[in-house]
Amino acid sequence: MLILTWTFARDARWRSLVVGSALLAGAALALLFVQTEGPWIGLMQRLLITAISGWLIVVALRARTIAAAPEIVPSESVRSGA
Repeated sequence: MLILTWTFARDARWRSLVVGSALLAGAALALLFVQTEGPWIGLMQRLLITAISGWLIVVALRARTIAAAPEIVPSESVRSGA
């Protein structure tokens, strides 16, 4: 999650996801370390799964949008250099 968030910043098609992705990745990382024995462990585990699943759904929806977008093909005059 963290590595892909960093990579999203480089691509213009993914750039709008950087902040939300970083927040979800940070929340997942924090929830991973907060889990200790006690009465709140079940809640922390569910919040961790929610953060990871939310990130996965958002990324999947963006990938679907990018895949469905029409590809821009250069015209014949641009390719031949004329």
